[in-house]
Amino acid sequence: MKIYSNFMLEKSSKLILNNESLDGSFPTSPVNGEFSFVNGVLYIYSTIDGHTTWYPLTNSKLYYVHTQELASFEWAVEHNLNTENIIFFVYNELNELLLTEIAFNDIDPKNKLIIKLTEATKGRVVVFAAGDKFGVSGSGGGASSADMVSYSNEDYPTVASALDKLLYIAPTVSFSNNIGIVEVGTIINDVTLNWTVNKAIISQSISEIGNITPLDVRTKTITGLNIINNKSWTITVNDGKTSVSSTTSISFMWKRHWGVGSNSITSQEILSLNNSEFSNDNPKVFNVNATNGNFIWYCYPKAWGESEFSVGGFTGGFNDPLEITHTNINGGITTYYCYRSTNANLGNTTITVTQK
Repeated sequence: MKIYSNFMLEKSSKLILNNESLDGSFPTSPVNGEFSFVNGVLYIYSTIDGHTTWYPLTNSKLYYVHTQELASFEWAVEHNLNTENIIFFVYNELNELLLTEIAFNDIDPKNKLIIKLTEATKGRVVVFAAGDKFGVSGSGGGASSADMVSYSNEDYPTVASALDKLLYIAPTVSFSNNIGIVEVGTIINDVTLNWTVNKAIISQSISEIGNITPLDVRTKTITGLNIINNKSWTITVNDGKTSVSSTTSISFMWKRHWGVGSNSITSQEILSLNNSEFSNDNPKVFNVNATNGNFIWYCYPKAWGESEFSVGGFTGGFNDPLEITHTNINGGITTYYCYRSTNANLGNTTITVTQK
């Protein structure tokens, strides 16, 4: 088993795990009580008989990792460690430590064994060749589950508890809805909330809705809402150790419109411009082709503020804005600024809009 990340043991001890390296590197500024796992050996930085240094706590171990991809009551493991003096840790596909029994192969007990489970399970087993000084608590060595192997730390009395800390995967949740962004004036009556989690959980709840059961449910439809303004929901999930949350929202936004048209414009003609998009500010770079006596138009809510225009690197070329009372296709009403190019027939033109 190789350990590639850092983790901390709380309270009295700190355990820092380093990648195996050819130069056997240690933390450069250790503190008393700090652990480091280097080249397969666990060290502690401590003061003994007045001398502060790194002390080795274990010997480097031979090991084998067996991955069981097909769910089964029995896993046939060929570890080839050439010993019956082993320590093993069995995990299911959720990375939960399992208590199991084993049987050594009758023909080749030093290299083969059977993991016996109470239900058909997928997962993995890590098998270590145990030395004389690192064995099963009270037995002088031999096969054991991890909760039987002692470990010198007041917060983690067994290897099982230390490995649970090391290998623990915190829950994550991703939360979304089927609406997202809509135009101001829209009325939302029904919303479907969807979420995913990365592991088994013991509870899940959504703000304003409450607990969601069964625990494997990952969608919720809400009806009769009559939503006309921005709205959010937050989901919280818990795996028994950690609670995490995620938020999803419905946003109501105005659109900006641009394109070509005649020398004047109405609210309905704003909707007829060739281009539109949701936004909440006026800066924009766009390209249009104004021919046949048409002018260039750029329209957006007045609340965003005034704009400056540049064409071909030169500032200007647009008249002061018209103020148009605009009704969008969903019935939302607000005052729009509509800017028109000073000249018609500008052809294929790129316009840069900035905040004034």
